[in-house]
Amino acid sequence: MKHSPLISPVLAVVAMLLVGLACRLPGLPNECTSFTIPPSGDWNASWFDTGIELSAGQTVIFSAKGTVRPSTASDISAGPDGTTQEPVWQDSFSFEPDWAHEAVIARIGGGDYILIGSGQQFTVESGGTLEIGVNDTDPGNNEGSFEVEICR
Repeated sequence: MKHSPLISPVLAVVAMLLVGLACRLPGLPNECTSFTIPPSGDWNASWFDTGIELSAGQTVIFSAKGTVRPSTASDISAGPDGTTQEPVWQDSFSFEPDWAHEAVIARIGGGDYILIGSGQQFTVESGGTLEIGVNDTDPGNNEGSFEVEICR
């Protein structure tokens, strides 16, 4: 059985339109933004306002990379999943002591902390402004940075 030479290009266009439509369905990520933690290169805060407003029911996907030294007085480095090499850092200098120190974290509308690490996907329960940061209550002696991509 012979097919018209137009069928393959037409099917390709239909497939592209369907994929494009799927990316714009409510609740599915269709826009990505990258942020550097810390944005200015200066570790003067643990939290950074992304300016992204999230709504309840929205799906958000994070991916993070990079390396940070939690203390310039130490040779220990941490990726976005943080470090557990110095228990005192977790116990005394972390927002969530059960999570690795220096792990990438987030919060929405000043709410509960969300562990992001090197990657995370979740559905927003309560809307608000998205902040990203690190599990470190005293980041002034940090060195390095993380790149975080946020898709919503």
